Amino acid sequence: EKERALVTLQSIADGVITTSFDGKIEYLNPVAEEFTGWSLADAQGQPFENVFVARKESDGEIIKDILYRPLKKKQTIAEEIKVELLKKKIKK
Repeated sequence: EKERALVTLQSIADGVITTSFDGKIEYLNPVAEEFTGWSLADAQGQPFENVFVARKESDGEIIKDILYRPLKKKQTIAEEIKVELLKKKIKK
């Protein structure tokens, strides 16, 4: 059952990130790896906000609490703002 779920998550064309209850990364599918710049191996155990960093296009402000805000309010974030997902900087 778990193996089938992983195969499905890996084949989805959207980025998928799963976390533990305390917000630590458990899984990134290949699309999420590409979007964030993090490999699954590097991301596992990291806080969500370290891996998924989004900022407003208009002023560059980092969007804080993007994971917990909808959970606390028990609703989706319906802000009409354009955001950018920042990729991990790779050290050369």
